[in-house]
Amino acid sequence: MEAIMTSIALARLPAADRLLPNIEANAETIMAAVDDLYQLDNAVFFEGIEATPSVPAPPTTELNRAAYLWCNYCVGDIQYAVNAVIAEFNSHGIVGPPDYTDMVQITLWRPETLAIDGSFITALNSDWAAVETAINTMYSNYESLFKKG
Repeated sequence: MEAIMTSIALARLPAADRLLPNIEANAETIMAAVDDLYQLDNAVFFEGIEATPSVPAPPTTELNRAAYLWCNYCVGDIQYAVNAVIAEFNSHGIVGPPDYTDMVQITLWRPETLAIDGSFITALNSDWAAVETAINTMYSNYESLFKKG
């Protein structure tokens, strides 16, 4: 099975007014990659494909309490989904260089306040970088073990 994707690039949050579209778009990209990784795993190990959660639409366009709760929900779902596929790959030994040890699960920062300042933007962008690295590492590990040619 050929991968639908071979890597992802997540958009960084440039400013507070782009928070909801940024999280929604990145969450959709992440869940599509998680689904793709499960399909790759299933093509080799035939265990069935895990259900990847869908990304709910933001409940509002305003930056309010509902948006804050939605952001926390999405970050939690992303962390759970990425860690589940990491565990699946680790269980099958789909690991890679330099030391061929299990991938470490990720811990994402979750918003703690409704105030969006520079530290909020930096922390969320660090989350995107951590997820991007984890998913791209899984694609790379899979390709190094199972790529034909």
